[in-house]
Amino acid sequence: MIGGFPTWISVRRATTGFASLSLTVLIWASPAHSQFRHEQLADGVEHWSRTNPTDGESFFTKWAETIYAVTFSSGSTQPFGRSIGFLVGVSSYHYLSPQLPSVDNDIEMMREFLLNKAGFDDIYIARNDVVDRDLVEQYIKDVLAKKLNRNDRLLFYYSGHGGDNDGKTGYMLFSKARKNQFWGAQVLAVDTLSDWSRELSNQHVLFILDACASGLGMAPKASSKNPSELLMQTLSGNGSRTMLTAGTADEETYAIEGRQNAGNGVFTKSLLNAFESRDVANQNAGFVTIAEVFAEVEKEMADFRAETGKATTPRMWRLQETEYRGTFVFLDPRTASATLSTEQARALGAKPIAKSEKNATANVGMGAVEISSQITGDLYIDDQPMGLLVNGETRKLLGLATGQHDVELRSGPDAKFRQRTQVDAGGIAYVSFGPSPIDASSRTSVGRVEFRTRAFGGEVFLDGLRVGHLNQPGELSVDNVRAGTHVYRIDQARQSSSAQITVKPGEMALVDSTPPDPPQNLKATVVGEGP
Repeated sequence: MIGGFPTWISVRRATTGFASLSLTVLIWASPAHSQFRHEQLADGVEHWSRTNPTDGESFFTKWAETIYAVTFSSGSTQPFGRSIGFLVGVSSYHYLSPQLPSVDNDIEMMREFLLNKAGFDDIYIARNDVVDRDLVEQYIKDVLAKKLNRNDRLLFYYSGHGGDNDGKTGYMLFSKARKNQFWGAQVLAVDTLSDWSRELSNQHVLFILDACASGLGMAPKASSKNPSELLMQTLSGNGSRTMLTAGTADEETYAIEGRQNAGNGVFTKSLLNAFESRDVANQNAGFVTIAEVFAEVEKEMADFRAETGKATTPRMWRLQETEYRGTFVFLDPRTASATLSTEQARALGAKPIAKSEKNATANVGMGAVEISSQITGDLYIDDQPMGLLVNGETRKLLGLATGQHDVELRSGPDAKFRQRTQVDAGGIAYVSFGPSPIDASSRTSVGRVEFRTRAFGGEVFLDGLRVGHLNQPGELSVDNVRAGTHVYRIDQARQSSSAQITVKPGEMALVDSTPPDPPQNLKATVVGEGP
């Protein structure tokens, strides 16, 4: 057995040189014990939808309110909109071989998962000859785009043959595709997904490609951000654009042949297994990020490589990272109850459901610590390793119990820096390692920095050291700043501003984030054709 799979394996690859490709987008919420309506649309697409009323809220939202015993506000930061899936599968081909019976199982298992465990509201399925490029793009750009609100989620899943054009671009190949023909309605380029990402206006989209050459057309970049930080940004209303691929540009993907059935794609099966893994579940947290799920996929695929010698390496890519700073979050269906930290609840606009006077006033007792460093070393919280902290990096750790915590940076056997900090419920404690930009000893040349704003307040940092809070509108003066160049940062919940600033001895350096006044008394001259 390999990760719970049978050991008989086949390469889902046609003798024509085309490799199978499966593209998945997943959004996980909770178990659903409701009835579904099933209909066949005029264009041949199947539609599954929930029949139980949710009072205008998504199933994800309803289940989250149950798990956390809260009610959510209707504000624009609410990230839990409706979940809509579009599954596309091609198992039968007219001109390519081999046929792919495992695709049918992939589609059915994905539908069952999304409806019965992931809490999706609507699923659309297109199969075999129904599928072509025009239908797929019509659904993505028109049919589903019209149904998606800003905070809704979209799932797109493709399973079938795939190929590459001279190792430059990967393609999804539909039922009437032909060898080495990479144009027309029977093919769709993988890099088209990047265009969809930019054009779709809904908040969360997650693509997963199970394919040979699945990395073709995608920029080789993956995010190294802390999953906890991404989670907090998501709860604060930030969207996400994420893609998972089963392999790199030159790797094949595989299918498992079942003795009694058509089997499944290895990557698709490992992905579904990851949601059942005990390792991804923090029973007190409820939330699970796509990064945590993907970590389980990496483990299972590593076992597959070790036991079979078949090279396939999953990857995670973040698209439009500067615009969408959040992540996909799921709710663990095994979690019956969980607690939001005060910071998380504030970001979500969630209010506890008071079951008693004691419960109504109880504090959840969780906070966060933000660590900045100008030294590279191993980070420890209360002697527990937290990984490498690189020079210039800032890391936020959420969900810490209130009280005293020891924060230590170990950059060598004889270079250990330790600070004790107080974490308060719903608050953030700040720790900085490295030379301080502030020196009140009179032994160095210093100046002053003044921050002013009418539009953009928040926590203020110099070289990673928190130096105060800037109110909106307001001013903040920081004295005894070492002469030289420094990096300042002003943080709010949903945005930040940073830049370099030069401080001269005995002088004031001004940071003014107030936008300039609009020009007055402007005159316009209209030039055009006469009557």
